Amino acid sequence: MVREAEQYAEEDRRRREAAETRNRGEQLLHTTEKLIKDNAEHIPAKAKSETRRPWAT
Repeated sequence: MVREAEQYAEEDRRRREAAETRNRGEQLLHTTEKLIKDNAEHIPAKAKSETRRPWAT
């Protein structure tokens, strides 16, 4: 059992790192969208359009 844990430790580390990176990206996206929404009247239209996701409608 210990041998299996050692064998898969690197793969587990990579998966955990990928999940943490994805979570940080999603958190940043959410924070940015909220900031734009909450301060829409203070942000120039050009700046808002530059930060908009290409797949957003």
